[in-house]
Amino acid sequence: MKKKNNTDSRRVGIFGASGSGKTTKALDLIKNCQRLIVFDILDDFIGYFRRFTSLDELKVYVIKHYTKGFRVSYVPPYGSEARALSDLSEFVKYIQTGYKIGAHSAKVTLFVDELNRSFPLGLTRNKPLNAFGFLCNQGRHYGVNIVGVSQRMSMVDMPFRANLSDVYVFRLADFNDVKAATAVFGSQYRQTILNLPNYKYLYKNENGVLI
Repeated sequence: MKKKNNTDSRRVGIFGASGSGKTTKALDLIKNCQRLIVFDILDDFIGYFRRFTSLDELKVYVIKHYTKGFRVSYVPPYGSEARALSDLSEFVKYIQTGYKIGAHSAKVTLFVDELNRSFPLGLTRNKPLNAFGFLCNQGRHYGVNIVGVSQRMSMVDMPFRANLSDVYVFRLADFNDVKAATAVFGSQYRQTILNLPNYKYLYKNENGVLI
């Protein structure tokens, strides 16, 4: 049996308006991930990773290359983002079953861009069996790291926002997003959040440390 550590799997939320620097930060965080799947609904990361538009083809590739590692992106069908993310998450859960039962210690990172479109507020209230919601709540037991990026913090469903180990907040453009960020960091940081310039951010981890 391989020793595993559920506590060091991360749930990272990166929130900020367009052009604020959130994507640059996300790419920096995932640059050394050995096993990486990017959910790229806008096809923004073409040229960065091995690109798939077929989930079935991505599955075949990932399973074949699991041992030595993979860095892939999946561009889902337009208009089916939420369903596609759930289907992809179900596959991630499947390939990480070995970690769950202690057969190995290999982890996978799932990077989801534009999270407010693929995991919008209220989704799991109507569809509680959503597999991405499951990973938000239970993915640590499967060795799954999640990095989620969104312009609209307040429009991302709660199973993600409520389970974050790390939160990065860049400049926000919407009052409701400022309100959501203030709830996380505390009212004493509201003015700081309002005054953030591009490429500057507030950061909070599980210990409550702000950087």
